Amino acid sequence: QNGALEGKRVLLLGDDDSVSIAIGLLGRALRQNELSKGDLTRGVTVVDADERRISFLRDAAAREQLSLDVVHHDLRHQLPAGLLRSFDTIETDPPYTLEGARLFLARGCEALATGADGHCFFSFTHWPASQMLELQKVFTELGLAVRAVWPNFNRYAGASMLGNLGQLIELVHVAGSAAELPDFSGPLYTAEVNPRLRVYACTDCGKEIVLGEDGIPATIEEAKIAGCRSCGGHVFRRQSV
Repeated sequence: QNGALEGKRVLLLGDDDSVSIAIGLLGRALRQNELSKGDLTRGVTVVDADERRISFLRDAAAREQLSLDVVHHDLRHQLPAGLLRSFDTIETDPPYTLEGARLFLARGCEALATGADGHCFFSFTHWPASQMLELQKVFTELGLAVRAVWPNFNRYAGASMLGNLGQLIELVHVAGSAAELPDFSGPLYTAEVNPRLRVYACTDCGKEIVLGEDGIPATIEEAKIAGCRSCGGHVFRRQSV
């Protein structure tokens, strides 16, 4: 609706939600309905550090006969030269921390072509006003202006820790940002920025475990597969700490 796809060069910084595939399917649907001729965009590129996601996206694009360029790259490191100043629109769903937002948005700004307003679609968790103020400071630092906000835009089944919902913020790059961000080595994800004990108890025998300690897997999904060391149970309940 806002002209961020048609005829544009699009970059997705991480693509856990397979937005790149959705863009390709949308373009095909528009062609079939004769609302668009030729490709919708001038190319869609995904940058992702997770080899599993890369494999999934490549397989899905091949199966659906969609044109998609996927680059294996960790955004903690500077963008490859071929991605700098090369895109009109970016989309990202970063780690839900201030550090994650700053890093992914900064890399996105580095990828936007100079001389034109660049669209940025930014998916993020719902934060209280005091934290949103800090996030808006990041927007300003990077020369990004808020154009629209869609609350509850992203809906995730089973993501109860995030409230199952995320917001989509449309930003426009209207001012040059600072020098290119160097390699990043600090904490990035929620568990790193705000570490806290993650204690679970087996529902069968009551044995408590702490994720990531004493040989216990770092995620509850892996712990369920491994089973309780005391009774072999596979169901755990999170404990208040």
